[in-house]
Amino acid sequence: MNKETRRCSECNLEFVPDLRVKDRQVTCGADGCQNARHKDRCKVWHQENPEARANHYQDVVKPFRERYPEYQRRWRWLREIREKLGQLLLELVACLQRVIARGQALDREGCGSAQVREKTVDTMKATLQNAVLFGELFQDLQAVASRLTPDAQQTQREIREEIASIQTSP
Repeated sequence: MNKETRRCSECNLEFVPDLRVKDRQVTCGADGCQNARHKDRCKVWHQENPEARANHYQDVVKPFRERYPEYQRRWRWLREIREKLGQLLLELVACLQRVIARGQALDREGCGSAQVREKTVDTMKATLQNAVLFGELFQDLQAVASRLTPDAQQTQREIREEIASIQTSP
């Protein structure tokens, strides 16, 4: 082993240390080695600082909840919205895939009347239009969510009104 290489403290393989960190680098660049080193250092730190964990709720969580009393309720409500939008998006993608597969099967087999093909094309167009509308609605919801007020009930009302105005606009 020459002067330019070191052995990783986790995997014991040779590595060339980054010149910017000089003698402080003890692991190679592998994610597993870095994660293991981080885990070990955190464990040592927590053993040396037991009061940090014991007082975390009183020192950090409780003051935060007092400053932002509606944060958790709003976060849960927005997470529910994001999950529902994600499910809708997955259903929309699955519908698009089915329609496209149907159209490809009709083209491959050369069967189906012109009316069936036309109906398939119309279904594809409608599905794509819904996808575009869904994308626009999702962007609008993100914009609304970024303008949330501290009062969660007022925020929910504002979002519902914003969604209603989006749905009624052409």
